[in-house]
Amino acid sequence: MPPQKLEIFYLSWEAAFDHAPHTEEVTMITITFFFWTFVVIFAIIGAMRGWAQELLVAFSIILGLFVITVLGLVPVVRDMVGLGFVNTDGSIITGLPATAFYIRSALIIALTFFGYQTPRIKNERIKKATTRSGQLQDTLLGIIVGGINGYLVVGTLWFFLIQADYFLDFVSRPTGDIQESANQIIELLPPMLLNGNAIYFAVALAFAFVVIVLL
Repeated sequence: MPPQKLEIFYLSWEAAFDHAPHTEEVTMITITFFFWTFVVIFAIIGAMRGWAQELLVAFSIILGLFVITVLGLVPVVRDMVGLGFVNTDGSIITGLPATAFYIRSALIIALTFFGYQTPRIKNERIKKATTRSGQLQDTLLGIIVGGINGYLVVGTLWFFLIQADYFLDFVSRPTGDIQESANQIIELLPPMLLNGNAIYFAVALAFAFVVIVLL
């Protein structure tokens, strides 16, 4: 083929390619799917670990929410961690700085990590209570408590992201059909329920359980 015709053919092919409709669609995972996926993953972990050890993780997360609540009342560090979770009218406190989001998230993740570490204790009663028995009821309870832990961890981080106005580029607000189901979940996220006096009651209940059952 002569060079002139070859050049014309190339230019025509390039123009057709540039103007061709792009049929490829980018598939994105919704935040609600992400939430429930991790709830299931945590439930599977709970089945393998047993309910007693999973309760220690739940108490660790509740402790994290308690620490954030208390630090929010201290003027020196209030700007670093943010003030509370919910307004008096029940609406979510937004405008959380990115620094506060990272500090809160790091605290929750750190306490969750330490909660999953098997405690090295010499008390035989505590060892027996936190050791997986292998029975069916232990597995089933482990699934339930593990799923609750997934709800506590991922739900809390999601709530912090809402407070920070979804500032992360790779996470977008729920829209369209997803928004309605997302709003139903948001109303039941941990900081929405463990807000105000409820967090103090939850910490007291967790402490009482440790003292009465494990000690």
